[in-house]
Amino acid sequence: MKKILFGCVVACLIYCSCYKAQNSSHANSVPTFDIYLQGNTYSDLAGNVKDSIMTIELIDSTSSFLTLNFSLTSGFPENFPVTCSLTGLPGTIVDSPGSFTFKLNYQLSFKIAVNADSGLYTANINVASSQGTQSYPIRMHVTPKPASAGFVGYYIGSDPCGHFNYDSVIHVYSTEISGVLTNPNELSISRIAGDYGVYVYFSGHAPYATLTLPLQTTNGVTIYGRGFSTSDSGIYAGQPTIFINDTIVNGTDTQTCFTQIKTHNF
Repeated sequence: MKKILFGCVVACLIYCSCYKAQNSSHANSVPTFDIYLQGNTYSDLAGNVKDSIMTIELIDSTSSFLTLNFSLTSGFPENFPVTCSLTGLPGTIVDSPGSFTFKLNYQLSFKIAVNADSGLYTANINVASSQGTQSYPIRMHVTPKPASAGFVGYYIGSDPCGHFNYDSVIHVYSTEISGVLTNPNELSISRIAGDYGVYVYFSGHAPYATLTLPLQTTNGVTIYGRGFSTSDSGIYAGQPTIFINDTIVNGTDTQTCFTQIKTHNF
């Protein structure tokens, strides 16, 4: 009986010793990881923030997301929670939440609200664990809010020139306004005067702006003009209402329209 009891005690000690040794090896194996910056809404720029100082593109008066992917490259992360935070931001650039605490692997996103002058700002991505804190510098490039912002969407157009008719009938049709990647102050309007897709240049910010409809050929006619945008009224207050004095030339025939574009029915 004593031999059996002694054997059980020895076996238990051996198991506990092996478990402790194995667990200790994991606990002492500090994880190594990369931090990969994911491209944001306004830029495809991405890369490892541990390798170089990355620049994040931000637009004034908007919110964006700074997404970081923590990728384990070696070690055992289970006993090493990591905390990530941003420091060095000016008061005009605000992040939320203040920090993330997690275990690898992990993806997080800071929401970045910008109300700042255009320019280049510096900040730090701080990574803290039981082994200490490491800081990785980043740059934030703030650019002005483009005039096209606030105009993109689906609208209703109305004018007496639909399909180039010489009559007093008001034609109503659906149209879409889209941004143009190559020029933040240029917009594409899918239809005006019923059948003509055009591009226009805006100066200002929604809902108030002036616009130019440069001379262009579309769907067999030449068209040009000027206009402006103002705030709608009533329950639609704050949404843009666009007015365009557009001239349409079809061969030797010329007609001047007064186009209105709203977010709702006339």
